Amino acid sequence: MLKSVKSYNLMLLLFLNLLYLFLAAEPNDANFPTKEPSFEADDFYYSEDNQSVKAIGNAVFSTSNLMLMADEIFWDYNKSIIVAQGGVIMSSLEIRILAQKIHLDLTNGNFEATELKTGFHPWVLEADKLSRIKTSYELTNVNAYYRHKESLEPNLSAESLELDQNTSHFIAKRLSPRIGTLPLFIFPTIEGNLEKQNSS
Repeated sequence: MLKSVKSYNLMLLLFLNLLYLFLAAEPNDANFPTKEPSFEADDFYYSEDNQSVKAIGNAVFSTSNLMLMADEIFWDYNKSIIVAQGGVIMSSLEIRILAQKIHLDLTNGNFEATELKTGFHPWVLEADKLSRIKTSYELTNVNAYYRHKESLEPNLSAESLELDQNTSHFIAKRLSPRIGTLPLFIFPTIEGNLEKQNSS
């Protein structure tokens, strides 16, 4: 039992540190671009009434420190809102997110990504949804694993995970170390501080 607990603690720390590295590399409000973005696509559809443009086919939206590539990108340039969907790749600073859809507010960096994959080699993190509001992040149905997702690959999953970037406070619900899809055990709720976990 003690060995299992130690293994769980190690996996939890790896999981949270992967997320913490991801968040540390995410742009904050001050990092968001002020220069005019560039926009490329096969076709553009403009709406002067709504002050928006929709790009379809090999769409690329880029600024000084952000690049979005997708099948379709909608840009509301009055509200500074971007919605990218279909094979989305978002590259920002040291982070790359692959997703089905990303909704991004260029004024403050708040975003929501669905059906996403990201991480730092060789660690991979997948989730149904990742949302950021100010310094708070929330993931749902999240799974972390090493390198490749194999049928018997050890991995860590959680129904939800919340982390505050400023305080390092986290809450994980239904956290489970697994072999493939088989849970070894399930913790209903785990709560703590990542900085204290690292220093202990």
